Amino acid sequence: MRGGHGCARAALDCQYRAAGTRGRSEREDRLRFLDDLLVVLECNRLPLAACPALAETDFNIASLYATLRAADPPQLPRVADYSVEARHPKPREIELFKIGDTIPMLVATQLTFNQADRPIELTIQVYRGDCYRFRASITNRP
Repeated sequence: MRGGHGCARAALDCQYRAAGTRGRSEREDRLRFLDDLLVVLECNRLPLAACPALAETDFNIASLYATLRAADPPQLPRVADYSVEARHPKPREIELFKIGDTIPMLVATQLTFNQADRPIELTIQVYRGDCYRFRASITNRP
């Protein structure tokens, strides 16, 4: 993780703010369903200085990354720091997901950097642990 120490969420949030995103940011909370079952609660924070159009964009019909690419200058995601941890659900999640407090949650935290190595997105995704599996490929390719 780029300079992250300690708790991933706190480190990423501090890094997000310290890396030039001190101005206003756009926050987008989304619920994602599989059929009629809520499987992920997603919260995105994006700096408005990088893409002022974020404040006016309806993400029910627009793509986040298409909006970032259309910015002047374009904001091109190049790399992201990503961590996943398991934890118990918080009260709001118990209510939203309609689950008990024993269902595990998987929390993915992602800090995305643009072509200038500046953070352009902090995303926290909370998944139902009984409905989601994390898979990854590990490689030694440069």
